[in-house]
Amino acid sequence: MIGWTTAFINLPDGDLDESAAFWEAVTGYTRSASRGRNGEFSTLEPPEGSAYLQVQEAGSGQSRIHIDLHVDDVDASADRAVALGARQLHRADFVCLLSPGGLQFCLVSGGGGTVPPAMHWPDGTSSMVNQVTIDIPASIWVEETAFWSSLTDWPYHNRTNEDFRVLHADPGFALRLLMQRDAKLRRVAAHLDVGATSRNAEVIRHIELGAAEIEELDGWSRMIDPSGVPYCITDRDPLTGRLG
Repeated sequence: MIGWTTAFINLPDGDLDESAAFWEAVTGYTRSASRGRNGEFSTLEPPEGSAYLQVQEAGSGQSRIHIDLHVDDVDASADRAVALGARQLHRADFVCLLSPGGLQFCLVSGGGGTVPPAMHWPDGTSSMVNQVTIDIPASIWVEETAFWSSLTDWPYHNRTNEDFRVLHADPGFALRLLMQRDAKLRRVAAHLDVGATSRNAEVIRHIELGAAEIEELDGWSRMIDPSGVPYCITDRDPLTGRLG
């Protein structure tokens, strides 16, 4: 059983401080002291509620997002994930795996948490990082979406747009999981979504903090942070996920 979800912003070595400072400002959370064998990761701690965002230096390569699923029994959950089609990369006190489409995720021990409240900004906007979108090539859409629903034991919400599927988790989770079909992709990737009561105002605030807007679409804006991490700002309510 999954009790909580955490998103890691994995960064090339040397980019941690810049990206962490940006996400501190975006979220209003406070970066913890560095931890790990080489001081490679930190938690972004909200003023209230439980932490669910981490920043981490992860060697060479491009920036990426990975998900930690907090479970009661790590070994049993890992065995089940492999049986469903995942590939194991590392097993110790936590287990790191790849989904059938190649998205890295980890299984860690731990129970539930308390969802932080949305942050309120001087311009009147409220916002919160409230979703991880898993971007899936059209060629493996059926296999990958089936894997995530089976792994989590969460059903999908019915949607009129067949290119999006939302996993129906307990409302007591800070992060929703959204599946998005993208014919341009060759392998599975993931990005963070920031829900905001005023997307235009939130985009302006992020640009002032050093982000760039890449594209404006119907319902969301594609952004990139100062370290090159792609993410989106959406019209969805920061806490409920409903359209604003």
